[in-house]
Amino acid sequence: MGVCALTLAGCSNAKKDAQSAIDASNKIKSGQTYVTSTSQTSAATGATTSVSEGTFTSNPFRAEMNQINQNQSKNQYYVDNGVLYTSMKNKWYKAKLGNSSNFIKNAKATLTGTSNTFLLKELKNNFKESTSGNNIVLSYSGTDSTASNFAKKYFLYLSNNKNASTVNKASFKSLKFTYKMNKKTYLPVSCSISVKYASSAKAAVNTSNVDSTYGSINKVNSVAIPQGIISSAKPLPKQVQSLLLAQ
Repeated sequence: MGVCALTLAGCSNAKKDAQSAIDASNKIKSGQTYVTSTSQTSAATGATTSVSEGTFTSNPFRAEMNQINQNQSKNQYYVDNGVLYTSMKNKWYKAKLGNSSNFIKNAKATLTGTSNTFLLKELKNNFKESTSGNNIVLSYSGTDSTASNFAKKYFLYLSNNKNASTVNKASFKSLKFTYKMNKKTYLPVSCSISVKYASSAKAAVNTSNVDSTYGSINKVNSVAIPQGIISSAKPLPKQVQSLLLAQ
């Protein structure tokens, strides 16, 4: 007998609240996001870490983003309805990438949490639910073939199916997903995603962790790009633009 058969009310609430979280996420129009991403290989001694933070509005998508990488280098970006402004060596450049470009899509997914919504939909029937203060916590943890399939779908989604052959060759070991939301609004407070995988059956195991926190949801009125940046920005070198479009 399955767990949900034993605790039908609890599973029913988790499924209902997951759907409420999905519905609420579709109504997010603006906010502030802080994301820490770490990646570690079992054969390596240390983890690679990057931190992204940003403020955004949607329809159209506008954002101010900062990213700090492992080497402490800082990248600053502005996005204005498909146009990217980026700083390199204390100079500003711009490129019209378009809202359908992978770079803009990934930036939007990072800030608005659409990748979380994807997993909420996929795992809707598999959550355990608990409470923490004024928040509801939905959690999933698995190491079986079902978890492996969920993890594979998640990676295919992140890559916009561009790396389907690589993802399909990978061996997914586990998936953990924790989603904390406000009890009244069902809007996200934080989210944690952890995936263990290997690029092939004999390869070293990688652990990917993404931890996100959210604030000021639907309270950001606008994202303003300084006029000095708009007027001084030069066209982004084609080689760099090609790399961004490939992402």
